[in-house]
Amino acid sequence: MRKWALIGLLLGAVLFTGCQSQVWLELDLPIVIELPRYRSDLDGYVTYNSWSGNVRVTERYYSDRSYQPLSDARITVVETGQVTYADYDGYFVIRGVPQGELTLKIQHRRLGRTAYFTVRVR
Repeated sequence: MRKWALIGLLLGAVLFTGCQSQVWLELDLPIVIELPRYRSDLDGYVTYNSWSGNVRVTERYYSDRSYQPLSDARITVVETGQVTYADYDGYFVIRGVPQGELTLKIQHRRLGRTAYFTVRVR
């Protein structure tokens, strides 16, 4: 049906071209904008062992006595540049990160260095 309507429109345009110098054909075409897919949230806990200097990033609260929450730690996703800070319990969340392997950069004044971790986001 649409095919015949388009053919009729073109024939009408050809017949009336002698009357006008221009023929305007206006079509409504949808514009598709694709947003990045698979945006996820990254959350976890940051803890610190002051005796050994080890830093841990875990999915659940790490309750070992030798590890303390690293509150107010600056956590950066290296690939996107997104930054957040850990709360009093060492908990952090970063929204809208891509899925896959990401590198976390953790900085805190007690560390005296920068710690890097590779995490997998699903």
